[in-house]
Amino acid sequence: MKRQAGPWLRQKESGTSIVQELWLAATFWRRLKGLLGTKELLPGQGLLLRPCNSVHTIGMAYALDVVFLSRDFQVLRVVENLRPRRFACHFAAYQVLELPSGTIASCGIAPGQAFELGVFDGNTEVT
Repeated sequence: MKRQAGPWLRQKESGTSIVQELWLAATFWRRLKGLLGTKELLPGQGLLLRPCNSVHTIGMAYALDVVFLSRDFQVLRVVENLRPRRFACHFAAYQVLELPSGTIASCGIAPGQAFELGVFDGNTEVT
């Protein structure tokens, strides 16, 4: 299967890929809609909301893993398996990464780690 062009996210130190298909929600309307109306988030997919320091799962049909990040992609807090009709926040966060439930455990994501954001243009990766 050919990889789609677009942004990706990986752990900086280990190089472990976290998200191969990353959607950015950087406007008020995109952050407001977020993942509402979606049926599931597949492994390798994620939504990065910025600026953002809190999320809710009201109206969601499935649980999420949530990673609160600083402006420079340092992991500040992780919330595993945030079920529907719940709320999570970290007031020092600048951005929030929403992932499929189970991603935090399977990738070993923990506070203090750093991520790096890059773009795949269809042929090469650029950080």
